[in-house]
Amino acid sequence: MLTILLTLTVVIAGTIVFKSSGEAVNSNLRGYASKAAGIVGRSHIKSDIYEASRNLSGLHADLNGTMWIVDQTGKMLVNTDAQIDDKYKKSFGDEDVMLSFVDLDGVTMIEAGRSTMTSKATIKEILRKGYKSGFGTYNPSGAGKRVIAFHYLKSNNWLIGVDVPLDAAYSEAESLKNNILKLCVLIFFVTIISTTIAVKKLIKPYHIQQVNLRKDLEINNDKLKQLYELNSVMQQKLSSGDRYNLISKNILELLKIDRVTLFLLSDDKNYLESAATREDITAEKVSLRIPISKDGGVIAKAFKEKNTVIYHTAEKPLTRGQVIAEDLLQGTDILVGVFTTLPLIVQNKCIGVALADNHLSKSAITQETMDFLGIVMNQAAVAIDNINLYQKLKKYTRDLETTDHLTQVFNFTYFKEQLAQYMDAGTPFSLGVIYISNFSVYNERNGHRAGDIALKRIASILEESIAESDILGRCYGAEFGVIFNNKDEIDSVTELNKITDSIKSISLKGLENLTDNAFSVQGAVLTYDPAEELTCDEFFKKVEDRV
Repeated sequence: MLTILLTLTVVIAGTIVFKSSGEAVNSNLRGYASKAAGIVGRSHIKSDIYEASRNLSGLHADLNGTMWIVDQTGKMLVNTDAQIDDKYKKSFGDEDVMLSFVDLDGVTMIEAGRSTMTSKATIKEILRKGYKSGFGTYNPSGAGKRVIAFHYLKSNNWLIGVDVPLDAAYSEAESLKNNILKLCVLIFFVTIISTTIAVKKLIKPYHIQQVNLRKDLEINNDKLKQLYELNSVMQQKLSSGDRYNLISKNILELLKIDRVTLFLLSDDKNYLESAATREDITAEKVSLRIPISKDGGVIAKAFKEKNTVIYHTAEKPLTRGQVIAEDLLQGTDILVGVFTTLPLIVQNKCIGVALADNHLSKSAITQETMDFLGIVMNQAAVAIDNINLYQKLKKYTRDLETTDHLTQVFNFTYFKEQLAQYMDAGTPFSLGVIYISNFSVYNERNGHRAGDIALKRIASILEESIAESDILGRCYGAEFGVIFNNKDEIDSVTELNKITDSIKSISLKGLENLTDNAFSVQGAVLTYDPAEELTCDEFFKKVEDRV
């Protein structure tokens, strides 16, 4: 009787293990789909199919199957299987998928066929219904049943998918099943004593271990989901200040601590400035400028030593003087209570420090929280560094689009855009045009290199001569335009005459080759009259003709 009971116990335990193995297959493939979506979502150029394909290739190396990306029309944009033809890619959206798991707006539905939705859906329908993620099987063009997991990437409106042959996906589970059946036959012939020992010493501890392992996996899975959500926040198209606040807000929610403050390196690289603060209660934002010196205390130390984490517990409190110079605190309660500081490091370069503290609860920060904080900070550091790089790239791109490469003043295209805005706004202004008529002679007699130097010098004089509210642009060649903001024609003529006199008095090598040993400068000014209803080009031409 006990032998039969033991056999039944083994069968039940084996079934649990087999089912867990099947669920592990589901979880593993869903994990691959989610990870692939994360990799594609972090791309700097999200619409770049080549980059998405290249990023998936590295992840695909560990998978016995294929990965693909489908757009909102159902067309397959990327497939890691190079043998897939274009005809199949175009028709892929019509493939039927038997769904056994979907996640819709955070609500998980198991065994979709028993819910209010149907268990079968095409790839296009999956996209249209907005499932966040899912799992099922399909039979692509009758070529053999495959297991499929997908994840919806909202930022691109793409479906990221992973599929493997059914036999390969469940081969380990089938092997385990066969071993369990053999074990059941063997156990029928063991003695009552060995059966009892097996139950007490093997099966029960193993089952407990599996349960504990699954609990740990669920906890880690929740943390990974939180990290994914944090990464999604970091990818949002917001201003740098808003992004810093969102990052600190999500770190606060992830770690369940009282406050998080981000300190970032200043432009002059001499200070750490508080960029964002988030608390679980309403309070004024912490505003500090901490020198990277001894007076900067533990925050400056964390920045300089990079890999040093200062962990302060209530049992061994530091004095405020040890933490940071008293005169820098400016009456704030920062660094009071339990805190930890971590450097924000990207490619061995420290870009700032994150400070997390329990200034209200005074409760200890656990080692588990510390470990998770390190992971979150690595991700936050990359996001913040990307924000800085984006701002620099944005400024560089803007300068390229608006600046004349030689003189570094506004180019003619951008100057005319500004002129058109002034005309549309109705703001009183005058337009001046300045032309150096003998500049071509100077160029011919002294060379283009000397001519470039002269143009830079002329542009510099113009910038120094006009008011900060005026706008200067190089039209073409040796012709410049000036928008005299809020000035009538009389005042503008006075300004123009000063500018032309300054240009005529320039001292440059090669001017001795010109008549009167100086540049010949002509200029004209005209106050804009909205009643004339001229276009931007017509108004500019009218002033230019007066030169």
